Formats: sequence, C-alpha cells, structure tokens
Amino acid sequence: MSHNLGQRVAIAPSKPPFRPVPLADQHEPSVEGKVSEADSRRLLTTKEAAQFLSISDSYMRKLIAFGNVRSIKLGAARRVPLLALVDFVDGCLADVD
Repeated sequence: MSHNLGQRVAIAPSKPPFRPVPLADQHEPSVEGKVSEADSRRLLTTKEAAQFLSISDSYMRKLIAFGNVRSIKLGAARRVPLLALVDFVDGCLADVD
C-alpha cells in the first residue's frame, strides 16, 4: 500500500456564514414593542425563522407541521411571516403568565 504524503488535496470552500437581513425597526422599536407594519409582511425561510427563534431548522419545521407556527407555501418553498413568529412568542409568553 502506498501513501501519497507529498500530494496536496483540494478542499472545497465552505459556505459563508448566514447573516440575516436586519429588520427596519431594529434600532427604533415601536411603542407596543411589536414589529413595524413593513416588517410584519416580511416572509422568512424556515432557516431564517429558526435562527430568529434560536432553534434548529428541523424543530422549526416541526412547529410548522404541528400548526404551532403559521406559514405559507409558495410553489415548493415554505415561508414564515415574521408576524407569525411574533404571535408564536406572544402565545408562549401568555402560557407562562
């Protein structure tokens, strides 16, 4: 068996890290602490929605599948309205109270 110690191996470049687009009202929250009207219409991928909630993408998909988080289907793509995430968190906080 021969070893190729002198040969170089090409390594595929890795993907750049995910950087979500900042929300319009990130620096100036509204009076009620909700998202602005423009941001409430924003649609996120399941990956972006998962990162917004600091959970895994697979757990986000489970929340969608069980109806805990509202989403829409655009062709083959699944999108989560930002307002649906706010409603989900508000519901979780109401359960705690």
